Amino acid sequence: MLPLPSLLEDLDSNQAAAVSGLNAPGAALLASRLAPSRSLVIITPDTESAQSFTRDLSLFTGGTGPGYLPPSESLPFEQLTPDVDTAAARISALASLTSGEKTVVIPADALLQPVPPPGTLDRWVLTVREGDSLDRDQFTVRLAAMGYRRKPVAAQVGDMAVRGGILDIFSPLSQYPVRIELWDEDIQSIRYFDPETQRSAGPAHDRPLFPVTELLLETGELEEAADRIGRHLTSAGVGAAGRERTLSQFLERTGFPGLSSYLPLAYGQTFYPLDHLHEGTLILLFEPREIKARFNRFAALALDRHNPSLPEPGLVYQDPDKLYDEITSRPGIASRGSTSPMPIGSRACHPFPTAFQLPDPTASRS
Repeated sequence: MLPLPSLLEDLDSNQAAAVSGLNAPGAALLASRLAPSRSLVIITPDTESAQSFTRDLSLFTGGTGPGYLPPSESLPFEQLTPDVDTAAARISALASLTSGEKTVVIPADALLQPVPPPGTLDRWVLTVREGDSLDRDQFTVRLAAMGYRRKPVAAQVGDMAVRGGILDIFSPLSQYPVRIELWDEDIQSIRYFDPETQRSAGPAHDRPLFPVTELLLETGELEEAADRIGRHLTSAGVGAAGRERTLSQFLERTGFPGLSSYLPLAYGQTFYPLDHLHEGTLILLFEPREIKARFNRFAALALDRHNPSLPEPGLVYQDPDKLYDEITSRPGIASRGSTSPMPIGSRACHPFPTAFQLPDPTASRS
């Protein structure tokens, strides 16, 4: 039996606790016991540990996987073209953070990187219902602004396919794409379907469709954002040809290299994942010392990799010390694998017996 009573007592009385002697699977087991009764966010040192934690937690919760917020870039100022799968996963995780209805696992680097402002998704989630009216052409233009790519078949998240009065859309937070059948401008039916067999996978009488890009601006807002970016490029000494190329890519909404670096200029303010946190959410820090070291490493890399044509690191990425102070001051549990029962900060530490140094539950399946 997992020795939880004293730990939960600390949480109830002090809003904070620390545990030692739990390796990653043991910490995932602890998280599985906490998650059903409260909103939970798990922070790990890196993407590998976050993905492993996500798999372990899925097994302990009977296959109900947590959300996962991947970093938008592996290195600061990486300047890569946004990946639709990554953007979709990030949007899904932000939606879960806001609602508090699903546990979310976040690697340290992702916490430092900018995201759209809170409340943005409320304006950009489309809900379709049987019996509603829908203008097909206006609807597909809106989907394109949300990052969807028009394809012959909707086989992957972020795809949409249009054939006459049939619209196939593969949205985040959905196991299957949906097929919307129109009669003139009336929605006659909405059904899930298997993209491989094209067979129906059941009714979806009403279905929210989430964006698959983090650049979510109306036309007027997009033009204002382009003006801010243009002024930045001018002050940074970027020539006319370079400014024109960058702004042209930005106004196309998709395929803009280094979008993450420009999100603060696009929105006129910088926001981070914890700005979306549902009230009362509990934070589980897995290996807090490694998390802090990762924060500092990322910040040092940002300074080293910055060039004058890009926004300043302090505008784009969160300050590592302020972020660590923020997450350790919120209600939560700090967990580390060391069996030494030393306190973490001001938190009394609850040492777990070596029986909770659990084997990797995924190894038994290989």
